[in-house]
Amino acid sequence: MAAGIVGTLLVAVGAMIAFSPLVRFLRAGGWSSVRRGFVRAIVATAVTALATFGVSAWAHHLNSHQRNGGDGWYAHTFLVYALMVVASIGLWTTLAVTTTAKINLSPRALRWESWLALGTGVSTMAVVAGATTWWVQMGRHAPWFLRGARAGFPGSPWSLQLVATATIMMMATLTAAWGVWRMTSTNFHRGPEEFINDGQAGA
Repeated sequence: MAAGIVGTLLVAVGAMIAFSPLVRFLRAGGWSSVRRGFVRAIVATAVTALATFGVSAWAHHLNSHQRNGGDGWYAHTFLVYALMVVASIGLWTTLAVTTTAKINLSPRALRWESWLALGTGVSTMAVVAGATTWWVQMGRHAPWFLRGARAGFPGSPWSLQLVATATIMMMATLTAAWGVWRMTSTNFHRGPEEFINDGQAGA
């Protein structure tokens, strides 16, 4: 939880640093180049929000065992819903990346964004490590909890929801690590003269 909070705060700080350059980019006519991606992300989010209400209403009519793999139709529907959430996040991430690539950040802002990205990547890894540790410990000492069964009821620590969630988290972590590596290798290994030239060009 602490790692998740820290990562969220780092992302918020990075967004604040990029806010002013983003506003300048949009005022200079950049909206037309990102409008299509914005519309796609909005539509996907709206559809996912509607699906959230439907899945939630369905879940309230099921018992704990059915919600945790006992109902095959619900389990498969939940997996599709999880993919919809991933798609929505992916569209917003793609929009953010493509938009950020078009705005002009100062050398100092780039350096700050690199450090923030590094911290966010580390916090993401900590979240995955914590979730994995929790899963292992619950599987060893209380597997019935993971299946939504009564205390002491024998069961497997594996469930479709947990596997899907862990897979998505791992994919996100690997993607974050790749992005951090690209950013840090670009910005941390540049010589002082390159930053001076960038600053003169920006001025």
